[in-house]
Order: sequence, then C-alpha cells, then structure tokens
Amino acid sequence: MYPLTLTALAASCFACGHPAEPTDWIVLENAGARVEFQARDQSRAAGWLTQATAAASRTAAFFGQAIGEPYSIRVYPDRTSFEAWWRDTGFQPACWMIARATRLRVEILSPRLWAAEGCGLAEAEACQIIAHELVHVLHGRSNPLNEVNFITSLKWFNEGVAVYVAGQLNDGMRARARTISATGPINLSALGISADTYAIGGSLVEFIDRQYGRAPLWTALQAPSTQALLAAIGTTEADLIAAWKASLATRP
Repeated sequence: MYPLTLTALAASCFACGHPAEPTDWIVLENAGARVEFQARDQSRAAGWLTQATAAASRTAAFFGQAIGEPYSIRVYPDRTSFEAWWRDTGFQPACWMIARATRLRVEILSPRLWAAEGCGLAEAEACQIIAHELVHVLHGRSNPLNEVNFITSLKWFNEGVAVYVAGQLNDGMRARARTISATGPINLSALGISADTYAIGGSLVEFIDRQYGRAPLWTALQAPSTQALLAAIGTTEADLIAAWKASLATRP
C-alpha cells in the first residue's frame, strides 16, 4: 500500500467509505477480478484486468494460497478524486503515492497520469504495481487484524513482502538496502513509511524467504505485530538483523 501514517484514522475512514466518489463506474470482470474505471480509461481497462488476473495467479503460486473471494481494482481518473479520501483524513499525499489497498480492494490513480502526476513513474510499471497491491489484499485477508495494511509498525514487512513477491526488488533497491545496513542500528517497528522502507523491507523479506523458507514466510503474513512475526519464524529482531547484515556483506 502506498503510505499512510495515520493508522487508526485511516482504518476508520475506510470503514466509513470514501468522500467525493465518482458514481459512473464502468466494470469489467473475469476470474474473480473486477476492474472499475471511468470512460476516459476505456481503452486501457482490458489490459488492467489481464494484469490483475496474472498478478493474482502469481501471488497464489508464490504462497500456495489463493487470494480468495473476488476483489476489485478501482482506477481513479484524476488526482482530485483519488486523493479525496486521503485529504479527508488530514493527510497530504506526495506525488509518488499512486496506489493503496485494503483486504477488500485496490485503488490506483490511472496509470495514464503517472508520468505527469506520479513523480515520473512509467505506465509500463502498472503490472508490478497491481501485483504489489494484490499482495496487500492477500496480506489483509490472511491477518487477524481488521486492516493490517494500515499498521505503521509492521510497514517494513507489509511493504517488504509486497515488493519481494511483485518482483520489484531490483539491483537499485538491493544496493540501497546494503548501504543502509552498513550505517548503523535498524529498528524494524520504527521504520514506518519512507522510500527506504521498501528497500529494507524487500531485502529482509528476501532473506527470510531464503533463510527460513516459504512456509514460515506465509506464517509471517498472519502475525499481528513485529514481535509475533519474529516469534513465528523462530528468531529475534537482533538476530534477524545481524544475520541479514552479514548476508549482505558477503553477497556479490
């Protein structure tokens, strides 16, 4: 999910619905996926639906667990309507915040606007962004919390697992994680939301997957806190970070 630090307020606002919602949504559906869009995005919608079903299949294959009940992807046609919910919470979104997710659905700013209004993000990255958000949907549905996607202290894992499963952990992110790992202590729960959270989280989740295995990683999705997550995979924060740093130091 693209970030919010107002955890409790955000969760309550999602429960209450969205302000200033467009009403004339057009819908395409297939294999449990539902894409809701406006007329100006008609030519792109079928492609998004294809990307969504492919991303859901990829996520299910990774974990051996299907997303489950049908989900929707709502594509907002402009910044004003997309940001209305955020602004109603009193939060001022940055330009790179172009998507968010709950256990129920994904919401994104139309990718046709990303180059101009998404800090230069390429429309071609929509497939990975949709995959990233669908991992959040699965995380939300697998976790006992009402909405784990809004828990700031778990953002290192929440964003990290989405980055890793969606295939976004590229060389640049790995290099950034290596640089940060060498600069000093890291407190997982205090990472919150920042560009570095994606790099650190993605790298840590990759390490967990390789070191502990896919089944413990799946179990980690069900943890309601960092402490519970670490206990579930059989380690401590200090030991995890020390082992992760050592692995980065020796990796080519």
